[in-house]
Amino acid sequence: MVKLDIHTLAHHLKQERLYVSSEKQLIQRLNADVLKTAEKLYRTAWIAKQQRINLDRLIITSAEASPAECCQHAKILEDTQFVDGYKQLGFQETAYGEFLSRLRENPRLIASSLVAGEKLNQENTQSVIYTVFTSLYGNCIMQEDE
Repeated sequence: MVKLDIHTLAHHLKQERLYVSSEKQLIQRLNADVLKTAEKLYRTAWIAKQQRINLDRLIITSAEASPAECCQHAKILEDTQFVDGYKQLGFQETAYGEFLSRLRENPRLIASSLVAGEKLNQENTQSVIYTVFTSLYGNCIMQEDE
């Protein structure tokens, strides 16, 4: 009877271990799916924000941006292909990531740098500000970026 109980217990433990293992794999798969979906959502939101900026340029500042330019920019946005950082940067991706993370966490440093850059060269300041805003803060798509 004791041997039968031990055998039954061992069988139940084995079944539970298989169940926990399959649930763990399912959770890992679901996490991967969530990450992929979040990445797609972020990319789509970025493109939508860029399209909104393009439309605003056309409507509000039509003197600066011709319809042809805005259409060309819209086409470029439609054809945008995102590339993972490690494919372009290789082993240096971590260093760039840490630099951008620290820069992002220190808006006063960014502001000081932009002011200093503006004093040196005013013609490129707007494009630098635009680049910082879109690349570092992702057009403030996420609430914490505001």
